[in-house]
Amino acid sequence: MSNWIWESTPIHLEFDSDTYFGKVVEPMGGETWIFNLPRHAEVTVGVPGKNEQSRIRIHPETTEADELDDGIRIVLDAEGVRCIFEMTLDPREPELLCTVREVPISDRRILSAVFPGALFPKNQRRHEVLDTVHQGRIHRPVLDTERRVEVSGAEAPMAWWAQLGADSAVLAIAETPFDWHWTYTDSPQGSTVTCRWISSLGALNDTRRLRYVFLPGRGYMQPARRYRRYAKETGLHVPMAPRIAENPTLDRLLGACAIFLGHIDDPSCDYVRNLTAIKDMGLERAFVYPLSICSHQDEFSFGGYSPVERAYLGRDLEDGLDFIAAPGIWVDRTWERGSTFRRDFLVSADEETPVPEIDIAGEKFHALHSGYAIQMLAELEEGYVDYLGVHCEGVTTRSLRECRRGIWSYSRKEDARLRCELLKLLCDRRIAVSAGEQREWSLGVRHLGANMTRMELGANTPVWPVPLWQLVYHDASFSTWPDDEGYTVPTGSHRRAFLMDMLYANVPLVHPMGCHYRFTKPPQIEAVSADFADPRVQESLRLAVRAARHHRRYGLQDLIYHAILTGDGAVQESAFESGAHVIVNLGSEPYRMPGGQVLEAESVLVD
Repeated sequence: MSNWIWESTPIHLEFDSDTYFGKVVEPMGGETWIFNLPRHAEVTVGVPGKNEQSRIRIHPETTEADELDDGIRIVLDAEGVRCIFEMTLDPREPELLCTVREVPISDRRILSAVFPGALFPKNQRRHEVLDTVHQGRIHRPVLDTERRVEVSGAEAPMAWWAQLGADSAVLAIAETPFDWHWTYTDSPQGSTVTCRWISSLGALNDTRRLRYVFLPGRGYMQPARRYRRYAKETGLHVPMAPRIAENPTLDRLLGACAIFLGHIDDPSCDYVRNLTAIKDMGLERAFVYPLSICSHQDEFSFGGYSPVERAYLGRDLEDGLDFIAAPGIWVDRTWERGSTFRRDFLVSADEETPVPEIDIAGEKFHALHSGYAIQMLAELEEGYVDYLGVHCEGVTTRSLRECRRGIWSYSRKEDARLRCELLKLLCDRRIAVSAGEQREWSLGVRHLGANMTRMELGANTPVWPVPLWQLVYHDASFSTWPDDEGYTVPTGSHRRAFLMDMLYANVPLVHPMGCHYRFTKPPQIEAVSADFADPRVQESLRLAVRAARHHRRYGLQDLIYHAILTGDGAVQESAFESGAHVIVNLGSEPYRMPGGQVLEAESVLVD
């Protein structure tokens, strides 16, 4: 047996070259983390565009391992492919960098690779795991049945995840941010987390880099705050305060309320009167969207979002009420109507199956590439961007895609770049840009985004929302918190959304008027309308005014702390860099705090 040991770096690494079994010891708490390459590490090999594929496990019989000064190199040379895997230690930080690099030698290529496979704490095979979907989630091993979760780098808000051991945590940073696929499996037998690198344009063209950071203590605070440091070091973190200094319009988002009018015009609604009434309730600032929408019809139609439907409203908002008026651009539909549209752009990623479609009352919506929008923007009338704000649908909400044939080819990385160029053209007009869900690759070119989160708590609930996005980017982007139903008529959850807005100092979001749609199961859509006079709508507005004032005070501050104080997740606490503390009780029963003070059900305390 050949056992290689590295002890001169911040972490202790051992690797058995006969079995490809290794372990890493976290330096502060001393917890041991195990990896077993033969069980989990593998590559998928094939000729791009053909269905024939084969798998090769990474173990001593298929590869050769060499000892490096700072780690391990494993070389695979079989079945017409060559690939180099390395695990190297940082000399100063408790970090382990795992890389995969393909060396092309034939028409056969590596289509995907799992390396180093699963990493798990030695004495706690079933453990908690973090991912960044929506605003952040913690997966809790509380069920007696198997549970499986998959996340793609093409749709994840941030390119990291973490595993929580008994005395330490491991942060995993995908430094090749768009071409990974993460799988978490939990059962009574144990928890497993694997990262599969997927091909880009048919092969692993770029070196894939996965950085493990070993941290003392358990919990989600350490990984999130460590990733914040990484984001600042690499330029992903773009602070909002300097951007406000460069673009004074953005100051009007601080302390604003996002007012959603729906995607379907309601001729019976007196928008100006209702918005004036909201102003009279004490709301000083608002981001009102979308203005440019289709006309109301008996059947749904998303049309091209004509900018003239509510053009009168924009001037009343900006000149009379001092609100930001934000026309909406549905990128896919607007582009399809433009002269630059080519049907042969619509090619799916696997080149064989048709592009997915959603049929909405006869209108076909293609899941097409929305980043190729520079030409599209030239087609837009000036009215789309003639106000202080704009809301883009389909830019950050849709998954990043790639295409290998058609008029042009593009990778997921290029797709992200092109989408950012569209948003940058809008930002260069010195307006406020909203662009759907939060994605860190678009941080520098948009200002407002949603954290689409289902709020499910309870002692036996396997996944809880945790504010990973806010712990990293709170002072770099303004966020909204849609309720459980998305942008629909307020229900009982609107008070819960208010409490979360207070906890995180979000931009409050309301839908007080107009018509919208929502998806139901099986996949269908139905109309929903907001009645401005509904008592629930009025209450949501009063709460939003309070939350907006809270955002005005803390919206630009770093969120430095968050904790869940009860076993059912109902009582939570946050803290900002100024020292302000917020405690919310999301539950239906009062909560007695350690000092004896009682926090009533569905209430908030700001100290």
